Amino acid sequence: MDYNTLPVPYQSLDKNGNIIIVNDAWLELFGYDHEEIIGTWFGDLVHEDYLENFKLNFPRFQKEGKIAGIIFKMRQKSGNFIEISYNGKILYDTNHNFIRSSCIIDPKIKSTRNPRNPNLDTQINQILNSLPLGIRIVDRYFSVRYVNSIFLNIMGCDSEEVQQFTQKKCYIDFPTMICHTNKCVLRRIFAGEKIQGIEIKLKTKSSIDKTVIKNATPYFDSNGDMVGIIEVVTDISLRKSLEQDQSITQRMETIGLLAGGIAHDFNNILTSILGLNSLLAMELEEHEDLQELCQEMDLAGNKAKKLANQLLTFAKGGAPIKKVLDLASTISFTSELVFKGTNCTYQSSIDPDLLPIYGDEAQIHQVLQNLLLNAVQAMSDGGVVKITAKNVHFDDLNSIKVPPGQYIYLSIEDTGVGIHKENASKIFDPYFTTKPHGTGLGLTTSYSIIKKHRGLLFHDDTYTLGAKFVIILPVSKEIVSETHVKTNFSFHELGKHILILEDQSMIQHVLLKILNKLGCTADFTQIDEDLLQKYDQSLLSHHRYDCAILDLIIPGKRGGKYVATQLLKIDPKVKIIISSGYSDDPFMANYQKHGIFAIIPKPYTIQNVYRVLSTL
Repeated sequence: MDYNTLPVPYQSLDKNGNIIIVNDAWLELFGYDHEEIIGTWFGDLVHEDYLENFKLNFPRFQKEGKIAGIIFKMRQKSGNFIEISYNGKILYDTNHNFIRSSCIIDPKIKSTRNPRNPNLDTQINQILNSLPLGIRIVDRYFSVRYVNSIFLNIMGCDSEEVQQFTQKKCYIDFPTMICHTNKCVLRRIFAGEKIQGIEIKLKTKSSIDKTVIKNATPYFDSNGDMVGIIEVVTDISLRKSLEQDQSITQRMETIGLLAGGIAHDFNNILTSILGLNSLLAMELEEHEDLQELCQEMDLAGNKAKKLANQLLTFAKGGAPIKKVLDLASTISFTSELVFKGTNCTYQSSIDPDLLPIYGDEAQIHQVLQNLLLNAVQAMSDGGVVKITAKNVHFDDLNSIKVPPGQYIYLSIEDTGVGIHKENASKIFDPYFTTKPHGTGLGLTTSYSIIKKHRGLLFHDDTYTLGAKFVIILPVSKEIVSETHVKTNFSFHELGKHILILEDQSMIQHVLLKILNKLGCTADFTQIDEDLLQKYDQSLLSHHRYDCAILDLIIPGKRGGKYVATQLLKIDPKVKIIISSGYSDDPFMANYQKHGIFAIIPKPYTIQNVYRVLSTL
């Protein structure tokens, strides 16, 4: 066949993509001589932006047998590039083996368009840059034709980089796991799929993870052929972060409600166990071996009580309920708990004569646990955490500006990654965290707790081996009271008549036994109006109750707070004792301001009940 008789440019390639036939119209279009072009690899004439497309599609062309409307940008002998469209088929032998390609060039869509210029005039360009949306235009061969300033900002680029940015394939600056696969959004659109509102996670030029919503629409030339895609990108990273924070907060609240409920019921059970144990110990004064068993039961019960208080602190927070506290014991207990099962150990240097503090044991435990866990997590390869506690005295001119007096100095040092200078001023801010899955509330909560204890918590930035946190707490002028069961407990009968609001029958049972042992009588009710009526009647009969013990929380009822306010209206001289498993409730912490005579946090024993009732 004489291909020179064809009125359009014609070419044929062998199986390797080398040119083996061209006609005169082809030579006239490109400006080459016949001798210099035959045997040339077709890819040598293809613009670099289109070269990958040729490498990808030529094997497919050989397999499928035909192509239509495939566009390439080709180099003429003069060095200019022209954009042309190929239509063709594959010639096979009788065994369907490849012989050669046979393609014609459609001269009607020959183009001199500059692929690096989207032909947008200045006014349209200003409009696109003023939109709060990232816009990118990509051609059929994944070359970036245009980006606006918002798109560059989302991707972590400067606006000055626009020229450099538009001289590359879309996947060069921001490669992803789905590039060059059928999951690629652009490939899916070129294949005819509609993509709207798809959520994508990407990494910016500065390696910051972002989440964006992408809407992509194809655009067409005057002949109706798809020649590229317009992408509209919306950065939703902040929204996702806020949603995650809200989700974490909701989960924490849910877990907190669960923990509070468990702790409340747990304390009720412990009240029964420890109360009966205290009575049992008194009955077994002459049996030393059985007394020892009671002591062991009491120690175990008090450990369980600490765990319940930890749950309550986590669940509700609130004002501290302070007592004279042996800080050395709290440090030892918390350290053993935190380091168990980790690849870290600890060394403690605690003053043997460490003075007590006046504080909430559960909340101080929470602070120590937060700081020690941070130290462990900072040393992922293991290490030793150093804990120091000693008595110190600050005078009027002390550098940390606390009132002069006696304090406890407590420090926790690790040899981990440390705290970067740019983060040092933010570590106590709510929700600030450098941990991938952290909530950013541990140090904030700890700082608040220590402040409520009239102390200081700070990061020592002079320490260079890792991180060092320091706690300063005022000491107590009182001594630590014994909390375990005393089998030699002595008392005299009190002869008090007591009205009690309590909804748990097992608590009623234990409390009645304790009160009877102390020579007291008691009337119980679990209904608030019933208690108010009983107290009012006692006043009229001149056989008034000596006090009222009120459970703070009665599920489904108004409970001790409401009853206390109503009792004070009936009788301003009434002596009200609040008892609750929710020992961290602000009402408990500030009970005297509410006209309450005393509190007995659950679980209680005969000793602490006697201690309160004997002051009536």
